[in-house]
Amino acid sequence: MSTQLRKVAEELDIPPKILRREGMKAFLERELRWLRVEILSLCQKYNVSSWEEMNELIIQGDVE
Repeated sequence: MSTQLRKVAEELDIPPKILRREGMKAFLERELRWLRVEILSLCQKYNVSSWEEMNELIIQGDVE
């Protein structure tokens, strides 16, 4: 465990294990939100209303 993680955990008065877990959870949630925005943007660009329709365009080769 890094010294910085320990210092922050101590400052926040929470166990380092919980800080690490919650930090990873927040990171993954942020990445998932970003991916959803990207998918929505692509769906709008190709004028489809769902990821399933987008996937069909990809399979058909209509999307590069």
